[in-house]
Amino acid sequence: MGKLKNYAAFVLIGTVLVGCSAEETSEPKKTVEKEANVEVKSFKSIEEEAQTEMKENFMENKEEAVRVVESLKRILEEPMDDSLVEAGFDKEYDWYLKSQKVSNEVDEFLRFQDKPKSSDLLNVRKLAATIGHLQYVRTAHIDDTGGETEAQTAVNEWKPASLDLNYSYMYMKRIVHDLDIALNHSGKGETFGVTYLMDGENLEELKSFMNGGGYQGS
Repeated sequence: MGKLKNYAAFVLIGTVLVGCSAEETSEPKKTVEKEANVEVKSFKSIEEEAQTEMKENFMENKEEAVRVVESLKRILEEPMDDSLVEAGFDKEYDWYLKSQKVSNEVDEFLRFQDKPKSSDLLNVRKLAATIGHLQYVRTAHIDDTGGETEAQTAVNEWKPASLDLNYSYMYMKRIVHDLDIALNHSGKGETFGVTYLMDGENLEELKSFMNGGGYQGS
């Protein structure tokens, strides 16, 4: 009988110890999960703070920002030069030339802007770089160094421009349009929703395209 009592006590103590061990093992998991949630929230908060600071920096240089956006608008609205048409170039080559001018204007502005730089103008510059790359792709089979774009020795053999080149130019124009509405029209007017400055509703669509996700618009 004494042995039976001792055995029962041993089983009971073992059960308690296992229970404690299970509680001790499961508790840290909850802590890790909570810490992970805190980290995600902190990252989101940091991103929002960076965008707020970016907007403030941009608006502190509003006079210069207005100047550069007006310059970009003029470049993008210029009709295609007749000499290019006569030489047999297509409109996409004209867009390439304009995107290079746009990139130079943006670089000059960003060079003097405090960090964080304007996300919208950085996107314009990235789109201009994409157009430059896609123009190279059109001519790489003729000269893989990229020289054909400037040499123009076999324009009639250039590949057709890709849809991505078309969409890159479209988004560039849309960003400039929305910046013009924000800066010169007090944010009043129709927009495409593709700027951080105006908390655009189509920023995810733009980001997806720029990250290689293809055109998601309608």
